[in-house]
Amino acid sequence: MKASIILPAWNEETRIEKCIQALKNQVMDDFECIVVDDGSTDSTYEVALNTIGGDARFKTFRTENRGLSVARNCGLDKASGKYVFYVDADDIPHRDFLSSPIRFLERTDCDIVLFEAELTNCGLDSKEFNKERRYFHRNGSYGVMKGSRMFRCMEGIGDFIAPVYLQAIRKDAIRCRFQEGMLYEDELYTVQNLLLVARAGHLKKALYTRTCRRGSIVQSSKTLLHSASKWKSGTLMKQFVQTIASGLSKDEAAAVEGIAGRCLQFAAGIWKQIPEKDRILPALLKECERTAYIEEMERLSIGL
Repeated sequence: MKASIILPAWNEETRIEKCIQALKNQVMDDFECIVVDDGSTDSTYEVALNTIGGDARFKTFRTENRGLSVARNCGLDKASGKYVFYVDADDIPHRDFLSSPIRFLERTDCDIVLFEAELTNCGLDSKEFNKERRYFHRNGSYGVMKGSRMFRCMEGIGDFIAPVYLQAIRKDAIRCRFQEGMLYEDELYTVQNLLLVARAGHLKKALYTRTCRRGSIVQSSKTLLHSASKWKSGTLMKQFVQTIASGLSKDEAAAVEGIAGRCLQFAAGIWKQIPEKDRILPALLKECERTAYIEEMERLSIGL
């Protein structure tokens, strides 16, 4: 099996059909698609089954609602392909979404390849859409290099973007899984795995259409879970870079510290906006983390 596509879905009954149809129409047909219904309360699962029909390349699973990270990790556990791809149920992968990255990976002997997206506006005003566009845009072209160096080069000019649906990775190169219970889980997953691979590539080609709509993580109103997720992501990045420091240059380590610091500042900005009476700590934070989170948020929010 060449490729495993992991497709989590939660309450996507109006959108998942187009996504699955796009996967059925891929140029390359040596793949499996693992659809994980994350406890949907609408007809997402039934729509998926009807769209799949008798296509044996698709495997469907239903779980209780435990969030995107758990659904993706469930898909990883069931994946048997050499390469792993991720797709969100409200987006549209292009016909060469599989074939172009795999051709690149096999030609260059890379462990991971990052590629580009096109955006489609679904109900956002121009200000909101431009916010999404900045988040998904890379300016440079990076070729092939060590993963930690590619991260430093991208991060150095603001070109690092983390969404996992804009990458393909060899399954045996995945060293770090998704942190369960977190928002912004792509950021930590991508940083950790990119830092650890020997060879990373960049394919400057749009292979995926991202649907920009209200309700996304980028557009939604921020809660203490958003703040705690960013804090935990930044904190784990800092801890992670210490464990692999001997394999990084000073510039590479500094780039990780930089993105981790911005995660913490973002978390503090949200913290400051939430009235003190409404600061109910989410279950994401373990008891042993709560005091450290509060103290760091109070310290960093001074002057914001």
